[in-house]
Amino acid sequence: MQKKIKEILITVLETLLITGVTVFTVLPVSCRINETGIHVLGGDYSPPKLEEVIVFDESTLRLIFSKKVSMSARVFMVGDFNKDSFEVGVDVCYSNCEEQTDTTVDVRFEDQMHVGTDYEIIGTVKDETGNTTTFLVPFVGFNSRVPLMVMTEVQTESVSSQNAAEKAGNFWRNEFVEFLVLSDGNLSGLEFESAYDGIERKFKFPAIEVHKGEIFVLHLRKRGEGCFSESGDDLNLASSSYCSKDVRDLWVITEETALGNKTDVLVLRNSFNGSVIDCLMYRESKLTEWNEKYLGLVEECYESGIYSSDDDEFIGKTDGMTATKTLNRLDAKELLLKVQNGFIFEGPVVMGKDNWNISAANPGTL
Repeated sequence: MQKKIKEILITVLETLLITGVTVFTVLPVSCRINETGIHVLGGDYSPPKLEEVIVFDESTLRLIFSKKVSMSARVFMVGDFNKDSFEVGVDVCYSNCEEQTDTTVDVRFEDQMHVGTDYEIIGTVKDETGNTTTFLVPFVGFNSRVPLMVMTEVQTESVSSQNAAEKAGNFWRNEFVEFLVLSDGNLSGLEFESAYDGIERKFKFPAIEVHKGEIFVLHLRKRGEGCFSESGDDLNLASSSYCSKDVRDLWVITEETALGNKTDVLVLRNSFNGSVIDCLMYRESKLTEWNEKYLGLVEECYESGIYSSDDDEFIGKTDGMTATKTLNRLDAKELLLKVQNGFIFEGPVVMGKDNWNISAANPGTL
C-alpha cells in the first residue's frame, strides 16, 4: 500500500515539475522568488497596436502593426440608406503574402474595390505571446485616377456685409478655394487641408468624375441659403453668393470660419499615397518665418517640389488683403490654355515667383 502511494506521489511530482518547466518556458516574464512570494520582473503584456492603414491599390488594403501578428478579418461594403451592407471576399497575407507573420499584413480583395465606395474592415490580431486587439476601420475604395489640379483663387475671409439682394435671399459670401483641373480623373481620395484650421478639419472630396479644363469651387463654410453641392451633372443647383452658372460648387458642412485671413499653408493631397497634388503658402511681407503651427505643411510643400526655393518671392503676399478681395493665381489662364491645346502635365505644377496677386473676387472665371 505504501509503495503504491509512493508511486502516485512520484507521478504527481513529475507532472508538476514538467508543467512548471513548460509554463516558465512559454511565459514572457522573469520571476524572483523570496520570502514574500513571486515578484514579476518584466514581460510583454501590451496588445499589438494598429499604426497605419493604407489603401494600397485596387485590390489591396495594407495594415501596419506595432509588432508581429496573426490576423483574422472580414471586410464589408457599407450600404447607403436604401441598401444593406454586405461582406466581400478577401484573403489575409503576411509579409506581402509570404508564409510568415510580420508587422505588415495585406488584405487582398477577390474582386477590385469600387472607386469611392465606403468599406469597413473588422478584425482581430494576436501577437506571439497571445495578446490580442480587435479593431474596426472604415476606408474608401482605391482610386487610380486621381486628377492633377491647381488652386487658382482663394477667398480667405468671410464677408459679413451683404448687398440688398443677398440680404433678401439670405445669401452669404463665405471662404472658398477655386480649382483648375489639369487631367481627367475622379476626386475620390483627394483631401484639402489648411494648417490654420488643423488636420481634424481637412476636407475629403467625394467620388466625382472631373475633366481637364474644368473649373470648380470648394466653399469652406455652409451658411445661408443656396448651399447645394453639385456632385452630379446638374451644375446649376447652387445659388448662394460666389456661385457661377455651369461651374461645379462643393460645400464643406460647417458654419465655422475657415482659413487664416493673412497667413496659412494650404495643401491638396492624394490620401492613397500621401503625395501632394498642389499647395499654396501665403503670409504678410512683414513675416519672414513660419511659426510652429505651419511647419508641417510647409515641409510637405518643399518636399513635393512645388516650391523649388524658400525665397520669399515664391510665397503669396497678403499685404492689402481685405474681406472683399481674393488671392489670384497669375498663370491660371496660361495653364488652362496649355490643357486646351493638348499639353499633358506629368506632375505637380511648380510655383513661380510672385505668382499670386490680390484682386476682386471672381470665382468660376479665371
